[in-house]
Amino acid sequence: HDLYLDDNNFDGTIPKEIGQLKVKQLRLTSNWLTGSLPDEIGDMINLELLHIDRNELTGTLPTTLSKLDRLQKFHAFENKFTGQLPYQLGSLENLQVLYLDNNQFTGSIPHAWGGSDTRVGMQDLQQLYLFSNQLRGKIPTELGKMEDLRNIQLHNNQITGAIPTTIGRLYKLKYAYLDNNKLNGKLPAEIGKLTKLERLRLNGNDFTGEVSNDICDLRGQDGKLDELHSDCDGATPEVKCDCCTTCFQD
Repeated sequence: HDLYLDDNNFDGTIPKEIGQLKVKQLRLTSNWLTGSLPDEIGDMINLELLHIDRNELTGTLPTTLSKLDRLQKFHAFENKFTGQLPYQLGSLENLQVLYLDNNQFTGSIPHAWGGSDTRVGMQDLQQLYLFSNQLRGKIPTELGKMEDLRNIQLHNNQITGAIPTTIGRLYKLKYAYLDNNKLNGKLPAEIGKLTKLERLRLNGNDFTGEVSNDICDLRGQDGKLDELHSDCDGATPEVKCDCCTTCFQD
């Protein structure tokens, strides 16, 4: 039921006939595959795991991926994918891990990923890696509906706007890397509700104001926050922070 073809120096493109495979796991990691991911990938309806990371794949992600209802883990990092992130992926209710970092994606993070009035969204998502792309726009408020999120990494993009207050709903969140974007505004005190948070990186942005006591309390005796980065260094720091573990000068 599984097909593992990792580390084989395969080159060329992924054939359209791949859609005829009846496998649960397909791993093509660390080859030299080029071209786009064929639309027929959406016909592999038994897929639970799809790893196509560390190749030379180009083009946009096919919207047909949304047909893979059973998909739990999708790795497509370290390729050359372009275009917008398909909002249709929001229908993947069983997806737990989504690694799309180190590509050339543009546009914004789709609101539909968090769900809507008619769709549940990625309700089981635990790991979301979108770092090192060319993403813009704001962090969608709907992200707060992904209550299983443990790890969100959005660093090294051009994301703007304020952190939505709905981040306070992500009670299981351990790691939030938002550094090196164009985020601004005040840091929401709702971050202080994230009692499992261990690492929070906010540096390299345009935040103002101060890190609130609610957030600093996560560094206290009962808190788990052992890494807190912000732009709190220099003669006129952008952010005032009495509890940061590392201060940067932006």
